Amino acid sequence: MQEAINFEIGGQSFKLIGNDKEATARAAALVSEKYDIINEQSAASSNRELVFMLSALNLAEELLREKNNTKQVTEYLEKEAGKMLDYVQVEIDLLIQN
Repeated sequence: MQEAINFEIGGQSFKLIGNDKEATARAAALVSEKYDIINEQSAASSNRELVFMLSALNLAEELLREKNNTKQVTEYLEKEAGKMLDYVQVEIDLLIQN
């Protein structure tokens, strides 16, 4: 069910229509937190649009790092599962031979 979702980032209010108010609120809080950090640390803080853009880029970089980490973990788990399957198959073959 779609509902109105209100949130604030960088002192600016926004209203969206969405299906998951809780997820949008969490995302808005994350963007707001990143916005505040960049706004405090950046010389660009006088330009709201630039701070929004830097916030988006920073969050995108974090997302890409997480995706890469997930890919590495998945590849490792697949490799280890393959080793276990090979070991089990060898043990089964030995049991069948005896």
